[in-house]
Amino acid sequence: MRVLTRYLSVAAAAGIIAAVLVGAKMASSEDTSAGKGSDKPSASVPSELPAPLSFAYGEKRPEQQIDTPRVGICYPFDGVVPTAFRNSTELAAQLYPAADCGGEPGVLMSPGEQRTGTAAGRGVVFVVPAGQAG
Repeated sequence: MRVLTRYLSVAAAAGIIAAVLVGAKMASSEDTSAGKGSDKPSASVPSELPAPLSFAYGEKRPEQQIDTPRVGICYPFDGVVPTAFRNSTELAAQLYPAADCGGEPGVLMSPGEQRTGTAAGRGVVFVVPAGQAG
């Protein structure tokens, strides 16, 4: 019985590996002629690429940026104390007065929000907006 169980485990693992390899082969063998002088449009290339998700900040206007921020990580601001912010992410941005995100939280910026002249922050933590938390 023990040999049969081991054989079934090895067979299951081999089946999973085979499925992954077949899927990879199918994905890599798609028709790539669409981008090489063909008149038909490629279905895999979107007409508009989405803008990268970023959070921008600066002294008078948002010039520096944090690209694709992650939830729960403190990002200290480089340079002078920023007063202009643009949240081009899908996350809420919680500003903090300290670079280590310590102290009393400051302004909470919603996704897509832009602010100028906001009380200075020295760090930011990104959180899931209250409406999406669950």
